[in-house]
Amino acid sequence: MRHWVNQASDDNFVALHFATKHGNYHILSMLVERAGADLYVKNKFGSTVMHIAAQSDQPLSLYYFFTLGMDVNIRDQKNSTPLHWACYTRSEMALNYLLSMSPNLEAKDIKGYTPLHIAIPSVEKLGSTRSVKALLLRGADRNSLDNQGKKPFDLIPPELDSHLQNDLRSALTQ
Repeated sequence: MRHWVNQASDDNFVALHFATKHGNYHILSMLVERAGADLYVKNKFGSTVMHIAAQSDQPLSLYYFFTLGMDVNIRDQKNSTPLHWACYTRSEMALNYLLSMSPNLEAKDIKGYTPLHIAIPSVEKLGSTRSVKALLLRGADRNSLDNQGKKPFDLIPPELDSHLQNDLRSALTQ
């Protein structure tokens, strides 16, 4: 069973990755506790179950893996953390669970982006600044520079709704 449960697809996805994406606690616990699924197996993008849970907005999966001792700041091949992915995919429930786990808010990916840098452009599709404000309330650095010397403020999309633009500007300049 252990060999089967860790058998990977062509993209190096395993059963635990698929179960994580769908957030089924009973399947997750069965795969890990009874079948011996490897928590740390990475897909072809270097993503672990923590990254996949964050991308898929699965807070219960995040909590489960965190209680098993997985690092909330684990990195993928682009040096992104689960918090980066929660911001990128606009996964608000996952973002809030991750924030409760004391992640490194200043972790930088290969472009030098912090989660706050990534949350700014996501505001447009989300239609809300809640994620940005949640990061700021936890202490994210408004003045952090990416590899091109840009602050999160500099990434506010010019075509963004004026109300959201003003809300972001206000939050980022306080």
